[in-house]
Amino acid sequence: MTKEDYIELLQSPDSVMGEDIEALRALLTYAPYSASARILLLKALHRTNDIMWKTELPKTVMYARRPEDVYYILYPEKVTRKALQSSGDYFTFVSKMQQEADRQGTSFSELAEKFKKARQMRNS
Repeated sequence: MTKEDYIELLQSPDSVMGEDIEALRALLTYAPYSASARILLLKALHRTNDIMWKTELPKTVMYARRPEDVYYILYPEKVTRKALQSSGDYFTFVSKMQQEADRQGTSFSELAEKFKKARQMRNS
C-alpha cells in the first residue's frame, strides 16, 4: 500500500475493500497504535463479513479517540439518518426546550438548569 492509497482510504473510508485487509494488517505491524488504520481494517473486515471483525472491534474501540467515530465509520447511513431527524440548529433546540417547559408547567430557565445538570453528570 502506498502513501497515496492510504490517504485515499482515509478520505473516503467507504472505498475500503477486502483486498485492503492484508495491506492494513501489514501497516499495523509497522504502526500498531494507528487508530485510523485499525478503523479502516475493521471497516474492511465488516464489509467482507470476515469472522475476525467481532474480535477486532474491541481493540479498535480501545485505540479510537471516541467510540462514536468507529460507529460512524461502520454505519454512516444510520448516523446520517439520525442527524437529519434531529435538526441541530440552536433555534430549533430552544424552541423544543420552550415547548417542553410549557408542557411540564415549568419555566424555560428551570428546564435549562435541569438540562445543564444532566449534561454535567453525563460528562463526569
